[in-house]
Amino acid sequence: MFIHEEAIVLKSTPFEGNACIIDLFCEATGILKIFLQEMKPSLEPFTKISCVLQKSKSELYYLKEFTFLERLPKERTPATLEISFRLYGAIEGTTRDVQIYALFKAFLENIHLANRPENLLASFFLKLLRHEGFMTIERSPHAFVFADGEWFVREEAPAWGLVLSAEEIADLIFITTSRSLWDIDEKNLTKSFLMKTSKIFENAKGGT
Repeated sequence: MFIHEEAIVLKSTPFEGNACIIDLFCEATGILKIFLQEMKPSLEPFTKISCVLQKSKSELYYLKEFTFLERLPKERTPATLEISFRLYGAIEGTTRDVQIYALFKAFLENIHLANRPENLLASFFLKLLRHEGFMTIERSPHAFVFADGEWFVREEAPAWGLVLSAEEIADLIFITTSRSLWDIDEKNLTKSFLMKTSKIFENAKGGT
């Protein structure tokens, strides 16, 4: 069986000799492991390709042919690559479906244009949590404490809950729901708020 996919290379793992296994995030199929007899330089992490895959007798797939589409992010600097790897780390353990592929690709394609890449990273975290059902933005007007994916009034909140101001809640809802990466990038988000979004994400992913 052959599979025709658009995909993004995530990583490569050395195998025997010159062979390697690459993780491909495929648009329709999710993440697949691909066996290569030898690593191809054009298949470095975050390269977008069009490919034809064939299933082996194991869980691995063979890369029958591929066409290079573009290298993401388009401008590779230590800063953009750091954000890219953090985006990749965020999708581990998720459903990794068509919607997450589209989200992941959109952020990779635009991260090099951002004046505030930390804003886009925070937005990606929250959009991902909402997609996976780990966070709701529905709340009562008096709920200012976030814990376990829900909003609580102070009197009923768990001790580990994060307290957010009305302005921070407005910013959280905006960067979670906005479809414009440029509007998100232009937001003047405080370091304290960005730290809280990271904490929300870490807690949802099983952190402390």
